[in-house]
Amino acid sequence: MVLQQRTRTNQRFTAHKNTSGIIKERKKHSNYTNKVLALAFVCICLVTFIDIFTSRNYDSGDYYDVNYHGGAHDHNTRGLAITQRHPTPPRFRKRPRRYYYESVPERDEKMEKLILSGEVFLVSTSIHKKKFKDKYDYGTVIGHFCNVDWLKYKKDPSSSGMFRDLVYQSCKYENMIRYDLKKIVERAKAIDDSGVHVIEPTAFVFHESRCGSTLVANALTAMNPEEHRVYSESQPPLQAMHACGMNGERCPLERAAELLQDVIYLMGRSNDPKEKKMFFKIQSSGIKNINTLTKAFPDTPWIFLYRNPVQVLMSQFARGTRYAVCVHNFKDVPRSTIDWVASTGRDIRSLSPVQKCAVHLSTLCEAAIVAIAKSESMGLGVNYENLVNKLIDRVIPQHFNVPMTEDGRQRVIEVSNHYSKGGTFREKSKWEEDSETKEKNSTPEMKEASELYLIESYELLELKDEEPDNALS
Repeated sequence: MVLQQRTRTNQRFTAHKNTSGIIKERKKHSNYTNKVLALAFVCICLVTFIDIFTSRNYDSGDYYDVNYHGGAHDHNTRGLAITQRHPTPPRFRKRPRRYYYESVPERDEKMEKLILSGEVFLVSTSIHKKKFKDKYDYGTVIGHFCNVDWLKYKKDPSSSGMFRDLVYQSCKYENMIRYDLKKIVERAKAIDDSGVHVIEPTAFVFHESRCGSTLVANALTAMNPEEHRVYSESQPPLQAMHACGMNGERCPLERAAELLQDVIYLMGRSNDPKEKKMFFKIQSSGIKNINTLTKAFPDTPWIFLYRNPVQVLMSQFARGTRYAVCVHNFKDVPRSTIDWVASTGRDIRSLSPVQKCAVHLSTLCEAAIVAIAKSESMGLGVNYENLVNKLIDRVIPQHFNVPMTEDGRQRVIEVSNHYSKGGTFREKSKWEEDSETKEKNSTPEMKEASELYLIESYELLELKDEEPDNALS
């Protein structure tokens, strides 16, 4: 009896010991699993952080970040695969859709036929920076082509105030065609005048931003929709102008000018015999690289639009600091500007958003002043004030050398009565002059910033606007 009790006791002890061992083993395994999961989570967060950081880090990689809904920036890619963010309306897209440099097939006859026939249009490019630094040849620049609903834009320019809006409404990613830019230019030049003609650029429009440039683009379209093709801030010209960096620090400006000529050539090909003139409204930052454009098209007229300093600052901050483009573009400040700001008793790093905006706008105006002085009457400063009358009476007929008919005059007046960026939310809204309101509601900080950083360049541009035949010094 005693022996049986001892045996049962030993069995219970052994069972308890085994159970404890299993529990300890499970706890050990569970701790190991938790550590692995925690490490995986940390790695995912790290990769996400690096991706976000590098996507906004300019001059950090070997490829241009190409975005036909936004801008063209340098981007550090981890491969040559093409990627696309889930499409959302441009107004609500937090991060731009991106297309990285990607090699293309040697030849695709079906794609080539669509491009050469003028059925699809160049909407963006991707540039291999390292290759382009050495030479502009096959495999350095890839063009992105798709169908564009020009009829929609010409019928109502204010519904698609920016070319990116028209591309977004017209193009489908699955129908995007990629082709080596150099190759397709050579093949196009070999067959042109056989059903497709090439429109030479008629004029270029540069601007300070928020000063009526989209109105100018809409007016040029509306005055003669059948004959005029207008690109309002399309990406390829800007990408070509920036290809060699500021003042050619990456490569000779002649190389960027050659690329720009090819880009404009492709964008000017048309299978519509009625189209005869072509205009480009360039993004505001393009004025900093205008040397590339004037080298490529020295005999093409251009204008620079500007506005009263206080009014333009009010317009920039109309929707708050978050949407002030001038603040977001406050980067790559030249040494001369840093010294100039320091001479006013301020550190460039401690400027407020309003001051940063004023300094950025001043760099655009200064670049325009220098370019106008060198342009031999090809460049002209145009004040926003009374802009419609200036377009009708002076800019279009005299500077752009485009005859202004009475019908065209009425069309320009009509389109100017609506918001230039009508889009979905303000389509067909009546436009009202607001310069006096902006002056009245401006803050003391804006007035001070305009006096410190913008008024001098504004006055020089005014001199050029009033006396177009006199060179600025």
